[in-house]
Amino acid sequence: MSRYANCSKVAKARAVDSKYFGNLDKFEEDVARKIEATKKFKENIRGLILENPNLIEQRYFNTVEVLRELKEEFRI
Repeated sequence: MSRYANCSKVAKARAVDSKYFGNLDKFEEDVARKIEATKKFKENIRGLILENPNLIEQRYFNTVEVLRELKEEFRI
């Protein structure tokens, strides 16, 4: 535990915000990276569904089914 933890000015060790304490640039970089990863993921899913316009509905339901299977497999 941080020796400053009792002062309420510095985050305790292992606190959620302690990773970025005093380093806001790192926080901004991590947020931007996660936003970019989410966009890439959505583009990949969209590309799979729209790959064949005649099968959009079937691909959509297949995607949902796979996501449900993953949810069960990893107990999310």
